[in-house]
Amino acid sequence: GAGGGVLARAVMGSWSDRWFELQPKGSRGDETAPTLAYYESADTAQAGGQAVAKGLVALNKDALLVPAAAGDKVHPHAFSITSQAEEDASPVTTLLAAASEEERTRWVTAIARAIRSCQPQPERTAKFQPASKEEAVLYQKSALQLRLLLEYMSIPASRFRGAEEDKPRLVALVMQGRVARKMAAAAADTAEAVEERVRLEREERARLEARTIDELWALLDYMEVEYDEEEAKGELVARIVAQKTQLMMRPETLAPLSGTSRSSDTRITHANFGATY
Repeated sequence: GAGGGVLARAVMGSWSDRWFELQPKGSRGDETAPTLAYYESADTAQAGGQAVAKGLVALNKDALLVPAAAGDKVHPHAFSITSQAEEDASPVTTLLAAASEEERTRWVTAIARAIRSCQPQPERTAKFQPASKEEAVLYQKSALQLRLLLEYMSIPASRFRGAEEDKPRLVALVMQGRVARKMAAAAADTAEAVEERVRLEREERARLEARTIDELWALLDYMEVEYDEEEAKGELVARIVAQKTQLMMRPETLAPLSGTSRSSDTRITHANFGATY
């Protein structure tokens, strides 16, 4: 399975430890739904091709996960799954308990992700609208102008390969580069520089908080940052700010500006774009 560990399983009020393994969608070579398989012990589960699960908990699209269920004094970190496999006459509720709150969180997060993998995902149709006057000005430019601007900022073409006509992504990269330069300029360890960095991060957070959840998802997709769709807006904003801080440390985003692009036949000046970088 994708992950394994010991959980206590309750049957008519009696608890017993079993080795559980989360088997993701398609793990058996087809499009079957994920399952939570359990064995007598870890040794039994690791018996190679001879391993036979003692039981399976279906994690299909209709499965109901209760992340904090009623256990008992010995098993306080309980959760439950109610689901119905094809061979079940009615839904079955499985009560489980982890050894700690941390372990329960790990199992619940993984199981919730497995169930979501079976559910139809809504299309993200929200348009990526400018959130500031600066972004609005960039959106007025053509994709070619944005690509030339990125080259002028010494951001390599590999960062946007395959998205040469994707204006939202190009604009996002330009904004990342600008934020990185501003933060780099304030990188000296002086009280004034620290205060400036805090101010810039606060402004960046406020700008991101003005976006919708769909727009933050889109921006994270453009930045190729992993995230969980269950996360709150504040957590998504924190991921974006953290990624931009990392970008500040990358040589390609901090390369000195040049008045000439790397293409020998194309020159870019501040007058072409009407802004400072």
